[in-house]
Amino acid sequence: MDAVARVEARIFEVQARFARAVAAAPARVTPATGSSASASSSVVRNDAGTGSASFRDIANAALRSIDSTGSTSALRATTRTPGSFGSVRLPGSLVGLTNGQLPDSVLEPIGQGTHRLERSAAVAFRRMAAAAADDGVTLTVSDSYRSLAAQTRTAGDVGLYRDGGLAAVPGTSTHGWGLSVDLETDPKVTQWLRANANRFGFAEDVAREPWHYTYRPADL
Repeated sequence: MDAVARVEARIFEVQARFARAVAAAPARVTPATGSSASASSSVVRNDAGTGSASFRDIANAALRSIDSTGSTSALRATTRTPGSFGSVRLPGSLVGLTNGQLPDSVLEPIGQGTHRLERSAAVAFRRMAAAAADDGVTLTVSDSYRSLAAQTRTAGDVGLYRDGGLAAVPGTSTHGWGLSVDLETDPKVTQWLRANANRFGFAEDVAREPWHYTYRPADL
């Protein structure tokens, strides 16, 4: 298959995935800014198209995925600026649940101590951590799922993001949905994450917080 055919096949594949994802998209939530930016289930709305990449973005990404040897590499997301992602889309496992009060049945260990995430996010994080390790980079988590009580303590400790602090309003955090991790970062870790995290569905989505990554594959 020549390079043009490979590109066309890749675009068709991604276009089909994109169409299926939009058609099956669960409810979206209006985000709050902050260390754990998201929003409570009380503001869930159906808005499948808003915030999604355009087909042009997908096509350009597919074109970029053809490397110098003509082979197809993993498709990467169009880069976005932290803080510009808009609404976060909840996985189906979380719809109808309450931020910060998730049952154990929807949470899963990520392989680091007691840290847990929503099941699909946990699986994706373990894959990402393994890939990083293969590249000689260690991803160390300092925070993951936060209960409502933990969100309240964090807000008291570091202040609210809207007031110049680092915490979302308790009950609105993506940590409270089990979708976000805070990582111990250094230049090497940060560089690896910015180059690779989106391949696993994670995005640096909060301005001023390069350690905060949220699992939001629907937006990547």
